[in-house]
Amino acid sequence: MTLGPLALRLGALLLGIAACGPSAPAPSGLSQQDQAALRALIAKLPQIVRARDWDALTAEYTEDGWKMPPNQPLVQGRAAIRQEFEELPPIPSFDFRIIDLDGRADLAVLRGAYHITYAPPGAARAISDSGKEVVVLRRQVDGSWLRVGDIWNSDLPPRK
Repeated sequence: MTLGPLALRLGALLLGIAACGPSAPAPSGLSQQDQAALRALIAKLPQIVRARDWDALTAEYTEDGWKMPPNQPLVQGRAAIRQEFEELPPIPSFDFRIIDLDGRADLAVLRGAYHITYAPPGAARAISDSGKEVVVLRRQVDGSWLRVGDIWNSDLPPRK
């Protein structure tokens, strides 16, 4: 075998090994400034929900944002999200706390926990629930953060 074909084979082998090796380092996490902005955005959530300020809450979603409510189909787009909020019963109590916040310069994911008390029409008493939520947020051109989507579910066992 001559040196030329051997060098080509070795070069191909080294390229193949390099391609299988570790990828480029992951982008750095969220800056302290981004974390503070995201925490401030989420800190307003309980007040917005209790006040039923659905315009303010809907504005926190991207135009094509989505929600994945439990036991319901996907809700997509600001208009559909707004409509879903309008259909909620009175909510005398709502709290939310961030458990974990991570991301990169343009995308953030938070995991949180909620406690809610709501009063369905005609119910003898209000219902309390606690659960968890995952929220995906994207940085906008102006530097603000908007929700791309969220999903949540209850910690309570299913009703029988």
